[in-house]
Amino acid sequence: MSYGGSATKDSHQVSFPLTLDLTPYCYPGDGDGRDSSVFDDDGQVLYSLYGLVEHSGSMNWGHYVAYVKTPGDKWFYVSDSSVSSSSAKSVTTTFCLIDKIWNCF
Repeated sequence: MSYGGSATKDSHQVSFPLTLDLTPYCYPGDGDGRDSSVFDDDGQVLYSLYGLVEHSGSMNWGHYVAYVKTPGDKWFYVSDSSVSSSSAKSVTTTFCLIDKIWNCF
């Protein structure tokens, strides 16, 4: 499929939180059939980042790596068959983000 143009990669750094508060965008429900089970005991809807995929290279070639958080809040850097310890700071300062994976806690 051709779009009649050229594609370029945006390599700017993207800022994002490790915890995302969706409370202002969620409706708690009042018997109208909407699910209110996503709210915690404090009435909030919080999501914690537990995975991120990073691409290095160009639009035509490159390499993907991942950052993954364990249930014990430890971060790991995964590249092919290599796994090493990482940190939340490394995750939040990475470039070329293509996918963020969030988990409700």
